Amino acid sequence: MSLIFLAGLMSESAYKILCLAHLSVALFVAGTYKIILTIQSVHWGTVTTKS
Repeated sequence: MSLIFLAGLMSESAYKILCLAHLSVALFVAGTYKIILTIQSVHWGTVTTKS
Protein backbone atom coordinates (compact mmCIF):
# COMPACT_ATOMS: atom_id res chain seq x y z
CA MET A 1 0.00 0.00 0.00
CA SER A 2 2.73 2.46 0.95
CA LEU A 3 4.64 1.52 -2.21
CA ILE A 4 1.65 2.37 -4.41
CA PHE A 5 1.19 5.64 -2.51
CA LEU A 6 4.87 6.47 -2.98
CA ALA A 7 4.65 5.70 -6.70
CA GLY A 8 1.58 7.92 -7.00
CA LEU A 9 3.33 10.70 -5.15
CA MET A 10 6.39 10.37 -7.38
CA SER A 11 4.35 10.49 -10.58
CA GLU A 12 2.37 13.47 -9.31
CA SER A 13 5.52 15.42 -8.44
CA ALA A 14 7.06 14.44 -11.79
CA TYR A 15 3.92 15.73 -13.52
CA LYS A 16 4.14 19.02 -11.60
CA ILE A 17 7.85 19.35 -12.47
CA LEU A 18 7.03 18.68 -16.12
CA CYS A 19 4.29 21.34 -16.06
CA LEU A 20 6.65 23.86 -14.43
CA ALA A 21 9.41 23.07 -16.92
CA HIS A 22 6.99 23.47 -19.83
CA LEU A 23 5.74 26.76 -18.41
CA SER A 24 9.24 28.15 -17.87
CA VAL A 25 10.29 27.12 -21.39
CA ALA A 26 7.20 28.77 -22.86
CA LEU A 27 7.87 31.95 -20.87
CA PHE A 28 11.53 31.92 -21.93
CA VAL A 29 10.59 31.49 -25.61
CA ALA A 30 7.96 34.24 -25.39
CA GLY A 31 10.42 36.60 -23.69
CA THR A 32 13.15 35.89 -26.23
CA TYR A 33 10.67 36.41 -29.08
CA LYS A 34 9.55 39.73 -27.58
CA ILE A 35 13.16 40.88 -27.16
CA ILE A 36 13.95 39.92 -30.77
CA LEU A 37 10.87 41.78 -32.01
CA THR A 38 11.83 44.85 -29.96
CA ILE A 39 15.40 44.81 -31.29
CA GLN A 40 14.09 44.39 -34.85
CA SER A 41 11.65 47.28 -34.52
CA VAL A 42 14.35 49.52 -33.02
CA HIS A 43 16.75 48.45 -35.78
CA TRP A 44 14.18 49.19 -38.49
CA GLY A 45 13.41 52.50 -36.79
CA THR A 46 17.06 53.56 -36.95
CA VAL A 47 17.33 52.31 -40.55
CA THR A 48 14.27 54.25 -41.70
CA THR A 49 15.34 57.47 -39.93
CA LYS A 50 18.84 57.27 -41.45
CA SER A 51 17.67 56.87 -45.05
